[in-house]
Amino acid sequence: MKVENLVVGVIGLGMGRAHLEGAIKYGAQVGLICDTNPAKLKEWGEKNSIPEEKWTTDWHDIVNNKDINVVIIATPDQQHREQIEALLAAGKHIMCEKPLALT
Repeated sequence: MKVENLVVGVIGLGMGRAHLEGAIKYGAQVGLICDTNPAKLKEWGEKNSIPEEKWTTDWHDIVNNKDINVVIIATPDQQHREQIEALLAAGKHIMCEKPLALT
């Protein structure tokens, strides 16, 4: 898959910010960015010229978005397993901060 064919979703704009900037730098398209903190969404959406319709506070929006083919998970550890399982079931490629799961 070529980088220009990647449509990325980012869940968690703490550590996910660096991954978001890297994806953009290398030519990936941004499908959605997600964080539970609307102020982070606004800050990073505006900083990276991502339109507001590509901001969400619900990570399930990324799972259900048919255009997104790769997802970066940068959420608290205890959320990883549920998110990974849902994203894999939806056919997404995943890059997850470690650990993958607590058990």
